[in-house]
Amino acid sequence: MSKSALKWIIIFLFSILLLYSAYWLIVSSQFKSQVSSMLGERNNISYQSMFVSGFPYRMNMQIENLEIRNEFTEMKTDQLFIDLNPFDLEKIMLRIPKINGDIIIENEVLNFTATNLAARIDFKERNFDSLRLISDKIDTNYLQTNIAEFNKIKFYIISNNFDSYNVEIKSIGNTNFYSADKTILIELIGNIENKNNELNGEIQLNILNNDTNETIFSMPLNVINGELLALFFPIFNFRDLFSSI
Repeated sequence: MSKSALKWIIIFLFSILLLYSAYWLIVSSQFKSQVSSMLGERNNISYQSMFVSGFPYRMNMQIENLEIRNEFTEMKTDQLFIDLNPFDLEKIMLRIPKINGDIIIENEVLNFTATNLAARIDFKERNFDSLRLISDKIDTNYLQTNIAEFNKIKFYIISNNFDSYNVEIKSIGNTNFYSADKTILIELIGNIENKNNELNGEIQLNILNNDTNETIFSMPLNVINGELLALFFPIFNFRDLFSSI
């Protein structure tokens, strides 16, 4: 190989490196700006700091001391990690080592602590396609008493089309309401449609003995105009939650 050919190869590789570095800096800056703008538009969300690292392979955003407060929930985490592949911008990974929070329903407060949350959000042609979330463990407490412990939580929302989504939630739990020394399997499986900004659908709740697979409890749930119902009794209104976030 001649010296001239080697020189041009070095120049070409150096140019590619410069172009990729510029691309990484531009995309990472836009990534940080979009997340900062999204969080800044919500008065109930606060955080201490935000920065992006990971060059050259990934874009790793770290948000410190994130807090979310509204009429129904209060959540706080020391660290939130958002990972983006520079070559595949339609997949976003989120990681939260630990999150503490309260759920407030009619002046009653349920405390929870979740550990090792990981989520993947997929987009298709800039439209939401799926959400897959897992967590090692969620502890719930009421009046400083542990009422349930959930392990190996899986939460999936997968799009059938732009308006219809399959929903699946599974978890292995321990609760004193059933038996202190036996585990239960909790399943929520169904389909929800989002049309004209209204949620409607059907979800089946199943609670089984995790050892024998025997059904302990089963009930159909309905989502009508954003409200979750059990036997026509309202449980939760998604519109109230989302309007305050």
